[in-house]
Amino acid sequence: MTSWQTPTYNFCMNGAIRTREKCCQPFQETFKGLRCPKCKARPETYYIDFWWKGDRIRVPRDKDGNIFSSYEAANRFLTVMRSKVDEKTCNPKDYIKVEVKKLEFATYAMAWVARRQKEVNQELLSRGYLRSATSYIENHMSSFFQKPDIRRPPRR
Repeated sequence: MTSWQTPTYNFCMNGAIRTREKCCQPFQETFKGLRCPKCKARPETYYIDFWWKGDRIRVPRDKDGNIFSSYEAANRFLTVMRSKVDEKTCNPKDYIKVEVKKLEFATYAMAWVARRQKEVNQELLSRGYLRSATSYIENHMSSFFQKPDIRRPPRR
């Protein structure tokens, strides 16, 4: 005789869709997504809990910075992550907030200015060059590169 258990709809062991929200009972995964078994409520936000080479990665947003507001969007993103693992092209730095912050244009440009400032202090570059480059970055380039990630150029 076999015992009947609640079926799990997450067939792949690498990654799961979760929520930080609380309800009257813990959310359970059904074929329609996460639901409270008592009041049938659905969470409003989701995140992906993903394991990569022994490290736990929690991804609350997609690459454009949008919060996962539906189970379907989180599931599509998890499917993409799983396919990248299968293709051996997965880079967890693409999903870690600290690593993505380093690739924002404003952060990257200010680090570049700091490196040029050291060259000015060593008298390898002129102060006028640094002043004009900083002015150009602040007045022109930062308004053009408003996308958070410099790896993908803006579309116009």
